[in-house]
Amino acid sequence: MFCPNLFLTVHSSSPPSIHLEIPRFKTVIAESVVTATCLVHTDLDAKVTWLLNDQVLSNKPTKQDRNTTHIISNLTVPSADWKNLNKVQCRAEHRCFTLTENTIILTGKKTIQNKNQLICEIC
Repeated sequence: MFCPNLFLTVHSSSPPSIHLEIPRFKTVIAESVVTATCLVHTDLDAKVTWLLNDQVLSNKPTKQDRNTTHIISNLTVPSADWKNLNKVQCRAEHRCFTLTENTIILTGKKTIQNKNQLICEIC
């Protein structure tokens, strides 16, 4: 039997890449609120979760948008709270791929991004 309205979409089962952007040091010092952005490269409707100091966020405002290739999640927190953070994580989950996350360790004047072992000055 021919079904002209039946569409089949094939998705990759490999986990998506996650890019995590944190506010610049100068922004944290000068502004009262700051925003971190998590960009998940996937066409699936993955669940995006933020963790601060290993605690899953449930009470902080997040804004999430998506297009055909990305999920963009923005986390806004008071600068005073950001200054007390040691670790920021963005996690993506979907039944079609293994859980994946990107972690940034905030240590004084340096930021260490675990996923790519990237070390950069934020001052």
